[in-house]
Amino acid sequence: MEAGEVDVVLVYAMDRLHRSMAELVQYIGLSQRTSVGIVSVTGSAIDLATAEGRFQAHIFGAVAAAEREKAQERIKRKHLELAEKGAWPGRRVYGYREDAMVVEEEAVIIKELCERVLAGEQLNEIARDLNNRGIPTIRGAEWRATTIVGIVRSARIAGHREHRGVITKRNVWEAIIDDETSLLLRHRLAAGRSQGTRGGPRKHLLTGLLRCGYCGHGMVRGLAGRTKTPNYRCPKNQGSGACGRMSISFEGAESYLAEAVFEAHDRAQEGESNESDLATWLEKRQTLENRKAKIAELMATGVMDTEEWVSASAAIKRQLAALPEPKTNVSRSVVTGQELRAGWAGMTTAAKRATMEDMFNFVTVMPRRIVKGAKVFDPGRLIPDWKR
Repeated sequence: MEAGEVDVVLVYAMDRLHRSMAELVQYIGLSQRTSVGIVSVTGSAIDLATAEGRFQAHIFGAVAAAEREKAQERIKRKHLELAEKGAWPGRRVYGYREDAMVVEEEAVIIKELCERVLAGEQLNEIARDLNNRGIPTIRGAEWRATTIVGIVRSARIAGHREHRGVITKRNVWEAIIDDETSLLLRHRLAAGRSQGTRGGPRKHLLTGLLRCGYCGHGMVRGLAGRTKTPNYRCPKNQGSGACGRMSISFEGAESYLAEAVFEAHDRAQEGESNESDLATWLEKRQTLENRKAKIAELMATGVMDTEEWVSASAAIKRQLAALPEPKTNVSRSVVTGQELRAGWAGMTTAAKRATMEDMFNFVTVMPRRIVKGAKVFDPGRLIPDWKR
């Protein structure tokens, strides 16, 4: 039209030209600039150069937009109805066939994924391992972190029907993992919640676990002085809130805290369990999940308007995020400090970090107590916040 190569635009019906009012307004402006008219096969010609013609076009466009929105609402209602009845979505997904029957060899991989994620292993590390082992996805593509998250975060693998993040019907097909594991995974991988599991292999054991005693900011790996001696330091990045005033020996901090973990394992009573804490957490979380499902139902039936739903939903999400995560040992066996000490050198950095995170919430690094003379490692500067 702009190049002058079009004499007239022919459409089957005016409501098929545009179903978006914004696009229609743009088209009318283009038609006016180029003096190219429009003719409908099932109607008549509309002269967009006149006010009457543009009025008619706006009416047709508004009707088409309304029909489109009504169709979308019908589709959404139908999807919600099917979800509430517990109907299988009707497509092949990893772990299940189109008829909701479990694919056993894929179920084994799903269980492995769940265990490794809860063990704190990096998602990209897991993906690389699966690709190296030649394990295919259902579409033959390479495994990625997002693929793993999509599988293990879904309530589907626990046997539940889910719609827009809300469980609408429970226990409607065979489960691959149990409810407790599913809840822990969905909490661990909730949208907006970072667990440090998505990136590449962890390079430095204590990054982020150490906190500056001055400003509370997470510490990072650095190099000290002319000798470039490795250390952990509070970064001084503009706008980060970090003060940059604290540092501690890299090797000293890692060795001391590793030994603290070994000794803690030696002190632990054999058979020690966190079942009570886990049960309490699961009960609180399930109560909030049920409440979230209820307000979604009220929204769908028109009892609650959009503004009320947004407010209530946000409040529940805040409560879910505030629940302290229980300690989990899904795939790691209870070992003694002596066994852990013997195998420590051969463990990956990610596995060591996961072991430390089982013991510490964080470790605060306090200022030097001896400010004169040669700098020596002082273990008294490390104040662990223990989980148990």
